[in-house]
Amino acid sequence: MKILILDDLKSRHDVFDNLFKDHDVFHAFTVSDFVSKLKDDVFDLICLDHNLGETETWIDGWNNKREFNGVDAAVKICELEDHALPKKVMIHSMNPVGARSMLNLLYARGISVDWQPFGKINEDHY
Repeated sequence: MKILILDDLKSRHDVFDNLFKDHDVFHAFTVSDFVSKLKDDVFDLICLDHNLGETETWIDGWNNKREFNGVDAAVKICELEDHALPKKVMIHSMNPVGARSMLNLLYARGISVDWQPFGKINEDHY
């Protein structure tokens, strides 16, 4: 199985490496890196975090600093052509508001999606 992980914390990537040691795991720490990997490959499973720290920011139309987050990644997944959609997306964010936003977007696109906060994950959820 090909798996793509989006999270800003190296320690979480290490946990996923261990959890999915028998699979092909790809890592993204920023939304830009995530989008680049989405363009290059099709994944069976994508694991998303919401809060990605201040790894990437931009200034919005009101001159406010905005951080890219998991919702931006979910939007990019939703924009994929049908043949490039993942079989499943697992949201592992501990942020319930952000996770719900991602769930709603992905569900509306018809993507199999579930939310399991990081502290409660295990292989059975994937």
